[in-house]
Amino acid sequence: AGFTDITVSVRPRVKEVTDPTSFARGLVFGTPLFEQIRERGGVRPESLVEALAERFTQELGDNPMRLPMQAIFYEARAA
Repeated sequence: AGFTDITVSVRPRVKEVTDPTSFARGLVFGTPLFEQIRERGGVRPESLVEALAERFTQELGDNPMRLPMQAIFYEARAA
């Protein structure tokens, strides 16, 4: 609707994370997830950090953990 030369590109990346526990801690304490955990109650945030770090290590390795990611770019020219 009013655009031409539309392109979509996917750019995969693998990010190496040297400390899965610090990565998990950042997800739990450094995002809005922390407020949701606190409001819901029933689980200590630190126990969630431990569980996430363990699962990340199982799924993605450690030393370093290899985290697959991708960016999707949409480009278009206004008509």
